[in-house]
Amino acid sequence: MDEKIYNTMKWPEIEGIVCSDTDSPKGVLGAKVIRGGVLVQAFEPFASGLSVVNMDNGEVYGMEKVDDTGFYATIVPEKKVFKYMLIKVDSEGKETKYYDSYSFGDV
Repeated sequence: MDEKIYNTMKWPEIEGIVCSDTDSPKGVLGAKVIRGGVLVQAFEPFASGLSVVNMDNGEVYGMEKVDDTGFYATIVPEKKVFKYMLIKVDSEGKETKYYDSYSFGDV
């Protein structure tokens, strides 16, 4: 696992999401500005792979599966949160592109 991603993760909060034992997933999931970029985190237990697409420039970034339950993360080299979509690959290799529910900010 990428050490920078590992050191950025809030593992107790992630465990709360994985175990469905949290009332504030927005605090972890989605995109957050951190030192060195934008951390994007998603929980997709049935995905075999996940990527994030920066909708501003079309760049695609693979996400690392940081937990066997399906928690994914990546750090995108941006200075601010950007509009993005996720691309999920299922066990049969089918790709599905969709907006992350946590990408819309506070409404």
